[in-house]
Amino acid sequence: MTQTVLKNKSFDEVEEAGVKLRVSLSVNSPRKTELFYDKNLSLARLLVTSVLHEYVKSGDSVLKPVKCLEAIGNIGAAGLLWKKFVDGIHVTVNATNTTSLEVIRQNANDNGITVDKITNKDPCALMYNEDFNFVYLDCHTSASHYFDAVFRNLPRDGIVAITTKDDPSLQTLNPDGALRNYHGLIGRTSYINELGVRLVIAAMARSASKYRKGIEVLLCGFFKNTFLIIVKAIKGSQHADSSLRKICRLAHCSMCEERAFYPPTNDFGDPKTLLSCDCSTKHNSNLAVVLGPVWTSEIFKVPLLKIMIKNETFRSQKAVIDFLLTLLEESMSIEASTSKPVEEKSNLEDKFSKTSDEPPTKIKKVKSASDNGVLCGENGPLIRSEDEIEDNVTPPFYYNIIRLSVHSSLNLKNMKKIVLALRNAGYKASRTHFCKESVRTNANKEQITQVIENC
Repeated sequence: MTQTVLKNKSFDEVEEAGVKLRVSLSVNSPRKTELFYDKNLSLARLLVTSVLHEYVKSGDSVLKPVKCLEAIGNIGAAGLLWKKFVDGIHVTVNATNTTSLEVIRQNANDNGITVDKITNKDPCALMYNEDFNFVYLDCHTSASHYFDAVFRNLPRDGIVAITTKDDPSLQTLNPDGALRNYHGLIGRTSYINELGVRLVIAAMARSASKYRKGIEVLLCGFFKNTFLIIVKAIKGSQHADSSLRKICRLAHCSMCEERAFYPPTNDFGDPKTLLSCDCSTKHNSNLAVVLGPVWTSEIFKVPLLKIMIKNETFRSQKAVIDFLLTLLEESMSIEASTSKPVEEKSNLEDKFSKTSDEPPTKIKKVKSASDNGVLCGENGPLIRSEDEIEDNVTPPFYYNIIRLSVHSSLNLKNMKKIVLALRNAGYKASRTHFCKESVRTNANKEQITQVIENC
């Protein structure tokens, strides 16, 4: 890292995936500097670039070339990465201030990259007035401020990528803010990271539905207090209605953290009757609370993850490949076996680099509180067939094993054994990137506890 001076202003120089950037590293808040740079978002920007690369290859774009917008570009890092790794695109970078405008131009010049258009406008006004079918929003405040603007003019099969960092309304620091910005209740739970992601997706689905668009979630991630959400907009009233039916409330036990989605009835009654635990009865108190409404469907698109892993353009980006392999392990159907999770993950890259896309392995169906055959939503029930239930291979949410375990000496090495034991017992199970102390599984709390005791 070196320092340079641009018109009496001192900047630091960093490099991200081969792109040189002039940034300000003196402060760690976007509110205190015009050129805020967060190195923790480097992985998010590379993942967004990888999705853009596959989007261009797919030919799904109705605009030729693909019109891309970095709507909140402090230094233009994302736009420069797109021009470096992806061909045949038109890139617009919108600077947040005049200083950023100057630095973005200098960053492009330093790397020998030509950005098609650099502007300095209000992001919402820009998205209202022009059509873009790939939009990236790096939000330093609530992301909900931009939802209506981005979905209003987004063409058919357009893609929206959002990162939001340290949003207090998604970290239970401001529950009223979550209700105000995302129209849902949120609570302090061990699965708060995924709960926040699903709350944001639900708000995005509602905004898209106003303009007769549904959404398909392509990829979600959480790392170091940063949420990454990438969705595709699918035009049509039927798709909008389908997306809304994938939003419903969540019953949550404030004692043991058991959880279950609401059934598709307008007036169900007491939420504690949904839960498999008996905490309310045991403690003679109503411990069940209602959270959400949140997104209930998939938050990873497995075929896309496999294609991205096989992409030769990003094979040298180890952080990207490792993260995609983690998501793939977390989202795919895993058969009960004697192989260890750590061994499976080491073999995943070889498997998907050598073979074509194969149908997912089927697994024994186990009923639990979070594995229902009916999704409910704001427009009524959506009944799923048995085949659709089996295809929904990713159980919603995860359990913090440390909290559930009766063994005070449990460590992360034991957790690998727990994942294996859950699979051998006939459940779906994997580690989750949302929390290193947790396991994603379709077993309920009581079933997991039994497995831990026998580990």
